Amino acid sequence: MKNVNIIVLILLLFCVIKSNRVFGDTERKNTRITVELADGQEIEELQLILFKEEYIGPVTFSKEAFDRYVARSKGNQFVFHLDLKGCQYFQLNLNQEDISDGLILAKNIVERGDDVYIKIEKNKVSFKGKGHQKMEFLGRSEMEISGLKESMLKSVTLPDVYNKQIGYLLVNFKNWSAVKQIIVEKIENRDLKFTEDAQRYLKAEILAKIDYNLYNGANATLAHNRFSKTEIDTIKQLLKHSDLNYGMYVNKDEYSISSKRVEADLQYYRFKYRLGKSDYNNPVFTFSAYLSDVAIKETSWEKMMCYYILNAYYQMPDAEKQIRTALAHMKDSRYTTQLQDLIDAQYNKKDFELFDSQNHIVKLSSFRGKPIFIDFWFIGCSACADYFSRSVAMAEEEFGKDIVFISICVEKDKDKWIKAIASNRYTSTKILNLYTGERAWKHPVVSEFAVVSAPRPFLLDSSKRIITVNPTDLGRSNYERLRETLKKAVGE
Repeated sequence: MKNVNIIVLILLLFCVIKSNRVFGDTERKNTRITVELADGQEIEELQLILFKEEYIGPVTFSKEAFDRYVARSKGNQFVFHLDLKGCQYFQLNLNQEDISDGLILAKNIVERGDDVYIKIEKNKVSFKGKGHQKMEFLGRSEMEISGLKESMLKSVTLPDVYNKQIGYLLVNFKNWSAVKQIIVEKIENRDLKFTEDAQRYLKAEILAKIDYNLYNGANATLAHNRFSKTEIDTIKQLLKHSDLNYGMYVNKDEYSISSKRVEADLQYYRFKYRLGKSDYNNPVFTFSAYLSDVAIKETSWEKMMCYYILNAYYQMPDAEKQIRTALAHMKDSRYTTQLQDLIDAQYNKKDFELFDSQNHIVKLSSFRGKPIFIDFWFIGCSACADYFSRSVAMAEEEFGKDIVFISICVEKDKDKWIKAIASNRYTSTKILNLYTGERAWKHPVVSEFAVVSAPRPFLLDSSKRIITVNPTDLGRSNYERLRETLKKAVGE
């Protein structure tokens, strides 16, 4: 009898341990997304990017702004187990460093407790399982928005104004306003049973898309048409007494959870800036005037400003000065750190150590007396091959004696790199060829030069300070622009 009791106790203890272990796993991984790639798409690994609140786009230098989850294929299915506290945005990519490329599924919403099955075909994405409704709603929102806007056009009449462009602008505002109201009503529809958290995330993303389209179009109208001061005043007056006040539609919460809201915000401020200036057709978004116009610089403004600078710094005149001016008005370390990193990466003296094909270590600081042209690329990058054949190859021929040309391949496999050099698709054997080796995209040179995509050219002076990273000046469109830039660099 005693032995039986001992056996029973052992069995009970085993059950408790097993139960606790399963319970612990469930607590740790409370959400599951299963992805099936149909139509014969053969991919070994898939990457799920889970965005955090401070994420402001793929150009961000903050690697802490998102988490990566990698799943290996099991019969062309990929299973992701996540630990969530509430709602978060996510997207699906090929397993690679640059999350702006290899997109499999555009940004969507996942919530704690979801168990969703996503089937991705060439021309169709379908969702099923617990929590799939919000994913489906956001996934078809672009089509929904487009359809609603088209139907609104049939019911809105052109205002009685003498300038048709002003009329079209106002019709556009009224159309988008009506679309937003309908979208909000649909999201709040009780039959859909979205949680409050899911509603917040849906509104933040979809309404931001609408605002982006609205103000992007309005900016294009102001930039490409000449309006008199009287006409601008007419626009301002008509908008002033309408229900189109930006703040009425924007919940402050949207700023913190949606990077799309940041993009929309930038377009709104551009529109407001253009309306308030006498030179209405000037497309330059200058900080000096803009910063004095903005009375309250909240965190939402700092996030937007950080996004703008990271996306456009290479096109800004006297960029370092303007970035430092913006930093003087900012306090949030999530964004000031990124902009300071940008200054360190782009405007301070450069150096690196990389291997050449003979396994010799090459230091950038060892080159003296000449400007230096650096081009980052990776194997399989068609844009890199196009850039080389269109511009870089000709520049090497013409300026090879006066400028040091360095080609840097982001690649782990040395043999693949050597073959790529020999192919003359991305680089030539006449210049200095270097590669990152095992660390690939995690090599310090990648973060040092803030390389987030390729091709990525740089022009440095003889002191290793950056002259320009502007892709237009460096011949991404045509060789003549690169030729002009290099002639200035060598003092011709």
